[in-house]
Amino acid sequence: MKRHFYTDPLAAAWMAKHIGMRFGFFDERSDFREYEVPITGEDDWWRSDRGRFYVHPDSLHLLEPRIGDLLVETGRLPIARIVDSDVDYISFGHNIAMLFATEMLRKGRARIIQRDGKPFFWPELED
Repeated sequence: MKRHFYTDPLAAAWMAKHIGMRFGFFDERSDFREYEVPITGEDDWWRSDRGRFYVHPDSLHLLEPRIGDLLVETGRLPIARIVDSDVDYISFGHNIAMLFATEMLRKGRARIIQRDGKPFFWPELED
């Protein structure tokens, strides 16, 4: 199973504070352990798991698209807003239907960059 993570303690702290994301680490038995992300990022505890803040399994739903999110296609500049639409596809660059946005995110072809008017830092994914 591929796991989502952040290497930037400030991005992880932002996501915890403003988006409600929870984080943890994997112990020596590969069991997931939850911890609180310090907003300052000054503590050294996060370095204990190769400097990665792993997204808690209960927070993975936050990576699913929502109406109003702004997306950017990987490697391109056009930005699209997810709209509530029954249409399967709306041209990328202005508005995009939820079904198409979900497909783009799952295939790694896009990432959310803003939610509810706040920056949204997209996590990395283990190989």
